[in-house]
Amino acid sequence: VFLKVQFGEEDCFLHETTIDIDADSLIRTLVEIQNLRSRIQRLCQHITKLIVEGTLEVEDPSAPLPEPGPYGVVGEIQRSVYKLDRPLDDGIVGKLNAAVSEANVLLSKTQVAQKNCASVPKLQQCLDLLAGVFASLRGVIHGPEGVEDNLTVRWIIDGREHLKFAKGAYDAATASLWIASKEIRRGGKLGDCLLGGKERERTTYVAKLSSSNHGPPPKEENKDEKAAMMAHYWRKQEEHKKLEQNDDDDYLNSAWANPKALKNAFSGLGNITYK
Repeated sequence: VFLKVQFGEEDCFLHETTIDIDADSLIRTLVEIQNLRSRIQRLCQHITKLIVEGTLEVEDPSAPLPEPGPYGVVGEIQRSVYKLDRPLDDGIVGKLNAAVSEANVLLSKTQVAQKNCASVPKLQQCLDLLAGVFASLRGVIHGPEGVEDNLTVRWIIDGREHLKFAKGAYDAATASLWIASKEIRRGGKLGDCLLGGKERERTTYVAKLSSSNHGPPPKEENKDEKAAMMAHYWRKQEEHKKLEQNDDDDYLNSAWANPKALKNAFSGLGNITYK
């Protein structure tokens, strides 16, 4: 079977598996793929910011972590910013741009449309490529002692981030998997939770990951209902605009308000237009 993993309504990656796979192993594999994708995406964002602005974020290992707020919402970690003392040369910029472009192609949702399945080895190879290109900056960064080791980019590469604060990352031990609004519970096999018989093979299912404290992911929005709602909203908006444009004495332009309407009707002068 194929699992098309989505976040919201956006396709993220395609994964091929079997109905006999252990649910726990499947969830851990999907989480590993997603976490690698998330690391690569964040790494590309930081490298792009470095190219454009010449800045890098720096972590503070001694800073306290934000406490969860209402409904389990966790705040962002406060980071300092390090700015390069001179612009990057064109050769390094070219290498960084090429590596980021290659990574963006691998993460693109067109991979799903082309039925290219995501895999841990491919993603790890992409991460290693970005790490190798970034390593060429070692002679360029001349910050205070400890800055280079605590760059956010370095933490992402080394896997030192706190998963709780990493956007798009999940804990493999507690994450949940949902298919057709049904949770795939650990302890069984994937096929135990899917309807149908042999026709399940070579079938593509939409799957979604969720954190343990977030419950089921939101249901997909019906596109036909959304289109009808938008059309209704547009009509009401147009009616409101027309009402605002009308004057209080606009009724005087109506045929029934013409004091000579009866005379014109008997004289055969109704509906006469002048050019």
